[in-house]
Amino acid sequence: MNKIIEPNSNDTSSYLLCTENLCNFYSKRKKNKYLLFSSVGDNTTFFKHWLSDNKNYDVAIVYYGDNNENYNKYCEIVDYIECHKGSKFQNFYYYYNKHKDYLLNTYDYFFIVDDDIIIDTENINKLFDLSNKYQFWISQPSFTEKSKISHTITIQQKSNLFRYTNFVEVNTPIISNIVLNKLMNAYEPKLIGWGIDYLFIQILGLNYKDKLWYAKEEVKEFDAQKTHNKGNWGGNWKGPLGEKLMEGWLEGFPKLNFNAVTFVKRGWTEPDFHLHTDSDTPTSVDIKTTTHYANWSQEPKHDIYVWSELKGNRNNPHTLIIKGWLSKQKMTELMAEAKTNNWDEQSTKNGCYKVEREAWGKMRTDWCFTDNALESMDDFVIQIIER
Repeated sequence: MNKIIEPNSNDTSSYLLCTENLCNFYSKRKKNKYLLFSSVGDNTTFFKHWLSDNKNYDVAIVYYGDNNENYNKYCEIVDYIECHKGSKFQNFYYYYNKHKDYLLNTYDYFFIVDDDIIIDTENINKLFDLSNKYQFWISQPSFTEKSKISHTITIQQKSNLFRYTNFVEVNTPIISNIVLNKLMNAYEPKLIGWGIDYLFIQILGLNYKDKLWYAKEEVKEFDAQKTHNKGNWGGNWKGPLGEKLMEGWLEGFPKLNFNAVTFVKRGWTEPDFHLHTDSDTPTSVDIKTTTHYANWSQEPKHDIYVWSELKGNRNNPHTLIIKGWLSKQKMTELMAEAKTNNWDEQSTKNGCYKVEREAWGKMRTDWCFTDNALESMDDFVIQIIER
């Protein structure tokens, strides 16, 4: 007889797997960082399309139907299952609030898809990988011309890998960990379907503009302090914008204790963040944000450096990509090797090279690290956040 394993508050090794034997599922499962969620009934063929063996995601469903045969069939083929009546987002809200900590600590992206959407595993894999590569906040697959089209902006344009837009339809959103947390905090269960896609805009578009305004105002305040000797920053609000957005990302880890250092300060000797402030050895983190492809730095002072790049119009960017990180020790090792060999951008063998450039009327030495030299943000989570 199939059963639903309910999570034990003190043991997360058993979690909502439907199975004949109550074995430890997590000792066997792949460590997927993506989750496909759907609310399914009795008139669906999702099992024909989404569940190939090569999937790079887990599948969770909330079953709202009344057919025991269908329920038992779904139990055998998905990773997590529960029964609950409601619409898709009502059921996801129920599921999310029941297992919030586990979901936010396990998955980077969530594909919350209607149960009648026909899309194969290979394309779902690509959607997740694109979202992760380009650090999309929220996105969706486009629809073929044979699909039921509700919004013309969602029609597929075959010449594009992806397009930036101000609208994502409620039937197929792929949502990042951070945005999902914000969405669920704003969502009301009385919203069944229509209107949720406009809630996406509300929590992202307006909030992002607030951060952009805040970053520009913060730079004005910084310049007014006259506490530094590097000239007026003018429009260089990119650094504090990166800091504010990374702060939002860090907030997505509910067990992480950290504080953000106020940007307006005397000198630039402080890091942007202190992580693990509840420990005897907090970690100092500095984020470097530019609109350039190069990952610049000078002599490292802090424990960790993170590099990010703003995409879009230089004065009104739409996306912050957090590209990677390096520890102070690793940076020092790479810089020493590059210095010994006098490597430049073309000749570097370890992804690090020296650049002499003018800044504020003086020549200075900077070090640059290629994207290939950086550690992944997945490793940042494992080694730094979850240390």
